[in-house]
Amino acid sequence: MNEASIQILPRGRVAPLTTMNLARGAQRGSFDGGVYYNNDEICLSGKQIKAGYWNDTAPFPGKNIESIDGHHVFCGMVQNEHFGHFMAESLSRLWAFQHLDKSYDSAAFYLRSRDRALASFVTETFNLLVPNITVRPVLVPTQFRILAVPQQIAHCDSGFIYGHPLIRQMLAPMRGIEGTGPRKIYVSRSKMSPRDGGFLLENFIESNLDEEGYTTIHPQDMSIRDQIAAYNAADYLVFADGSALHLYALVAKPEQRAFVIWRRKVNSVFTWQVETFGGPRLGGKSCVKELWVRDHEPIETVQGKAVLNFPILRTQLIEAGMIGGATWQYPTDSEQQEALAALSNRLKWKFALYEIA
Repeated sequence: MNEASIQILPRGRVAPLTTMNLARGAQRGSFDGGVYYNNDEICLSGKQIKAGYWNDTAPFPGKNIESIDGHHVFCGMVQNEHFGHFMAESLSRLWAFQHLDKSYDSAAFYLRSRDRALASFVTETFNLLVPNITVRPVLVPTQFRILAVPQQIAHCDSGFIYGHPLIRQMLAPMRGIEGTGPRKIYVSRSKMSPRDGGFLLENFIESNLDEEGYTTIHPQDMSIRDQIAAYNAADYLVFADGSALHLYALVAKPEQRAFVIWRRKVNSVFTWQVETFGGPRLGGKSCVKELWVRDHEPIETVQGKAVLNFPILRTQLIEAGMIGGATWQYPTDSEQQEALAALSNRLKWKFALYEIA
């Protein structure tokens, strides 16, 4: 099975995540939750790899243990709040269902945010990849009669899923979804919350690409299946840098042309991930002229508002073969500053200019 392993634990135990110490800059964070043998010894195969964090598994709680009969597969920590992190971090043990018998009919996992309901994107994705499997969040210390613990097939530092042969096999149901929709799409962030990171005056990007024959889509308003159908149908894809790229990576095809408009600096992890699945090399370099962030500590660039250099963006898109560029329109500097002032007033945020490294 290409060097991946599955441990079978009679009366295997799972403890939920109860503590999350957030990472701060270069300081790693930590979280508990994990898998144990029936003697309460920690099962190292169940430790979760996550960028910037250490799975600091605590001793198994000895009281109020729930017992569940049957055969189950431990699927790790599931991110039930952030779509992109779910796609990148929470699917890399599901490959085991294709290599175990049909008695294993439940996916057991603990939640990244245990006080939040299970997001619809979790159940939608599980239903596509492992249909007829019970989705079972572990909310209290639980003992399973038989627990399979598959290897987390993920990058050893980031914990991100990649195009390992077993993962590609697992993703066949997604990659086989019939493509429906336009040949050229722009995957926008313009309808997301103004508190999320993005571009100032993204409507200029949308209108310019519309003139080039692109259709703007808003993935947060679409089902997982419909998003995949759009990506499978398209020959030319322009992305606003964001979580949608993690889903696209899973179904990317080498003959497609894909370009990213970055809202911070270039994130090489996206390029690496797409290429491991056999997708195209992502076009686009950062053309952020200014990055404005909320003026408070700690500074979160993920919420930053990027002011783009539109002439440079146009040149990059032409050179990548994505547009002709004859009708490209630019906002003025004053229009961009007025947009930032209006956003500051709307959010009641004071913005500060961030020094881009």
